[in-house]
Amino acid sequence: TEAENVYKKLVSEKAFDVIRGEHSSIVPGLIAQKLENSMADSIANVKHRNVKKMILKGVKAGTAAPLLTGARFYDVADRAMAFDVDVKWTSEVTATMDVVPEMGLLTDLGGDLGGLTRVPVMVHNVVFDGTIRVLMAELTREDPGYGAVVLSFPDPPQLSLDVRVLGGLEVNRV
Repeated sequence: TEAENVYKKLVSEKAFDVIRGEHSSIVPGLIAQKLENSMADSIANVKHRNVKKMILKGVKAGTAAPLLTGARFYDVADRAMAFDVDVKWTSEVTATMDVVPEMGLLTDLGGDLGGLTRVPVMVHNVVFDGTIRVLMAELTREDPGYGAVVLSFPDPPQLSLDVRVLGGLEVNRV
């Protein structure tokens, strides 16, 4: 059937092959922008007894696009539908930040942090492998076509990342 042909084209060893030209260049950029905004908000409000402040310096997404490895559709109700998308993403995301320890060494930098030492931290080698469930409720013929969208993980995804401190010391592989 036509649906099976579309499915076979979408689920392949190539990331979203049907729309690869658009997907491969747009998705990492969109992810980086959203990730940078989210991380900036999150780390600005970090509360830890050993951390005075965290400052996001930048996020780079690279060019690696998520790989769609499977998809399933569920007819859950008259005006709702759900689908699962299996995703493997060996990203090129790199996030750099400075961490100001609560009791750090004074430097001659001055500024708004009173001259406290900043510790450079880099998060890299982020890998995601899991299923994302998308539930669309209150389907309608009017734009945008639904009343609500819920994203969830039916099972905990595999997530790994590396953390580098002081420009080279790998302190943690999560």
